[in-house]
Amino acid sequence: MQANFPDLSNADLAELGGWTVLKDARQYRVGGAVAQHKWVSPEISGQVKVGETVYFPRLNLRSLTFAENRCNCRKGATGMVCAHAIALCLAMLH
Repeated sequence: MQANFPDLSNADLAELGGWTVLKDARQYRVGGAVAQHKWVSPEISGQVKVGETVYFPRLNLRSLTFAENRCNCRKGATGMVCAHAIALCLAMLH
């Protein structure tokens, strides 16, 4: 049985990526940039389209303290949690 998506608070999301990242992620979600999202515990993945660029974030939430992120954006390529990954989380929560 697939586990439910974690009930993440704004504080949790800000801890993952920072308040600026959370702010950008909210704009992506509200603006309809999240094209698709999928949760298969413990990982959320999907597509976020910003302008003509499509991002493919994958965020492993096995541990909020040591969350692992991969995305084809500059920040995500270094393993840091990006706004694209947080936008996926917001889409799952709303």
